[in-house]
Amino acid sequence: MPERLSIPQRLPIMILSGCNLFPHGLLPLHLFEPRYRMMLEEALQGDRMFCIGTLQGSEETFEPADCVHTASTVGFIRACVAQPDGCSNLLLQGLYRVRLSDFKTDRPYVTAAITPVKTTMDDDPEKISELTEDVRAQAMELIAIDEKDASSQIQEQVCRLEDPEMLGDLIGYHFVDTPEERHVLLETACLSARLTHLRKYLDQRLTRKFEDSS
Repeated sequence: MPERLSIPQRLPIMILSGCNLFPHGLLPLHLFEPRYRMMLEEALQGDRMFCIGTLQGSEETFEPADCVHTASTVGFIRACVAQPDGCSNLLLQGLYRVRLSDFKTDRPYVTAAITPVKTTMDDDPEKISELTEDVRAQAMELIAIDEKDASSQIQEQVCRLEDPEMLGDLIGYHFVDTPEERHVLLETACLSARLTHLRKYLDQRLTRKFEDSS
């Protein structure tokens, strides 16, 4: 993870369907559209950051505020490899939760104002610890049922991570398979509420796994 970085007040937005980025997550991307090739070039010359704007609905409109989820994550370009045809493969690393607003379309790509979303701890440490161990156990149970749910590296992180926020984001990113549910986790500032929602989702997913196997 890069050292804690200062977040600009505005950042470019890459609008994608069904795609989210979480803090601490890694997202491989292939950039080929001219607007995003320009965005990438300018980002590499600057702070190496942009956000993923998850598309709401089936298509992008002229008004980004009408079609892009406001809950997002600032992404840092961890690595980038240019291709001979002008396209690029890159690895985007999630940094911090943010809320998007004041979308502008005066560039070939969309930009938005960035408001950091700070995680709040509204419950006692014992409850947070209980929720953390519950979602850890559920994730490990999903892996035991089907190891394709996670790579060996993810399995190791699920086992050893002690930070409740980081563990919740890791499990949410890799084990929640619908953009809508991932957005609930992204936009929820309260850690206990976030972990409670994640626990409920994982319980439902485990129930479906057992029903499918019976």
